[in-house]
Amino acid sequence: MASTPKTYTLSQVSAKAAELTGQDATVCGKKIRARIRANFDDLAEAWEGLTEAKENRDGNRYPPMSAAVAKTLLKPFAAKAATEDEDDESDEDE
Repeated sequence: MASTPKTYTLSQVSAKAAELTGQDATVCGKKIRARIRANFDDLAEAWEGLTEAKENRDGNRYPPMSAAVAKTLLKPFAAKAATEDEDDESDEDE
């Protein structure tokens, strides 16, 4: 039996973004949804079921996403966390 690829829900991605930045998961979720809306066409190519979910809003608006899509959405949060870590280290040097 072939294993199915791991998928992530928007809630899981929001929680991970919150963990990376120390922000509230709700705030991160709003930022992620804004990013999805702004980059919808690009994300729809890689995110199976996204276009259909937009047309049928019953239930969850966004279908589960692949690890690659989740990584793309988390990239700005990871970059912010890395920048904050660098800032914390430079404060310790002073």
